[in-house]
Amino acid sequence: MNKIITFGEVLMRISPLGNKKFIQANNVEFYFGGTEVNVGISIANFGGDVKHISCISNDFIGDTAISYLNKFDLDTSAIVRSRQTFRGLLFRSWCSYETK
Repeated sequence: MNKIITFGEVLMRISPLGNKKFIQANNVEFYFGGTEVNVGISIANFGGDVKHISCISNDFIGDTAISYLNKFDLDTSAIVRSRQTFRGLLFRSWCSYETK
């Protein structure tokens, strides 16, 4: 199979633990993703050879993102590290609505 290239920002999703709203939570967990990253991980899970191209921060969060992508066998050699990169954040909170 040919190498597949994905290109896009790596988002950091922050969610409260236990399906709570942020106002109710004392702890949060984080994941890395984004449409392109998620597609690349899915292709890699099916045995594809995937390289992801992006620019991420040159700090411990960037290190953690690279480590996360490497767990799924994504080639991260084309990811540029920069101190001036804005980190994409996604805040996800669970809500429950009563239906009538």
